[in-house]
Amino acid sequence: MNWQISEFVGFEVSLFLKAVQLGMETFFLYDLIRIFRRVILHNMAGEIVEDILYWIVIGYKMYFLLITENGGGLRFYIILGMCLGGLLYFQSIGKYFVKNVSQFLVKIKCRILNLFRKARRKAQIPVIKVKNRYQTFQNWADIKRRRKILQIKNKLTHFYKMLKIVLFKQ
Repeated sequence: MNWQISEFVGFEVSLFLKAVQLGMETFFLYDLIRIFRRVILHNMAGEIVEDILYWIVIGYKMYFLLITENGGGLRFYIILGMCLGGLLYFQSIGKYFVKNVSQFLVKIKCRILNLFRKARRKAQIPVIKVKNRYQTFQNWADIKRRRKILQIKNKLTHFYKMLKIVLFKQ
């Protein structure tokens, strides 16, 4: 028996496998977005923009696959192939990919931020020293000012006492 596949069936199998590949790419791309969201925290508006861009890219890829391979016709087995590709990706590496890669990137991000914090602290040390010297000078100036005020007060008190003695002695 000669088990030769007809050209039409071979084309359909090839299209199905390309749909499986597109399903895997779709899930992989969304996993990259999920990793980005875990590493760089942002608000709901940023997430909406990311999702819109994601669906534009996926829509373009699906459209390109259907136009170039099937003349624009949508078949059930193409949708089935995309779902199967997504399921295969999710069951194989998708479970671990987002968690492990995002943890790794978060660790790198924390180390980089710690380096910046240390650099900022080292840059602040001279500023703190100058500030401490200024405060030391201020304290010294306050002491000098208090001594002068005390001296003036003592002189005025002495002068007042002398004036009292002179005026009331008569």
